[in-house]
Amino acid sequence: MPLAFDLTEEATADLEEIVGYIAVENQRAALRIADELESAFQFLADWPFAGHLRQDLIDSDLVRFWLSSRYLIVYSPFKTPLLIVAVFHGSRDIAEHLPRRLETF
Repeated sequence: MPLAFDLTEEATADLEEIVGYIAVENQRAALRIADELESAFQFLADWPFAGHLRQDLIDSDLVRFWLSSRYLIVYSPFKTPLLIVAVFHGSRDIAEHLPRRLETF
């Protein structure tokens, strides 16, 4: 059965970077985070409007945001399959990186 969600190339790179960074110190924790994020992606695919808007970050309703652990998932609920645009660690300057991400999807 095909996945109910897809990731942009940049979101895939985000996920690989997150898991790789954690795996250096703790491989089990890295796998756990990967599983948690994949579960969040699946939840969002099942409930695409569960996320919230962030008018403080972008004046658009084309994407929504969902917090999973320490990671902010940026996704488009209007794409089929659901499209994960970015996965940012909460400590990153999301306002700086988000506009460029939205240009490419």
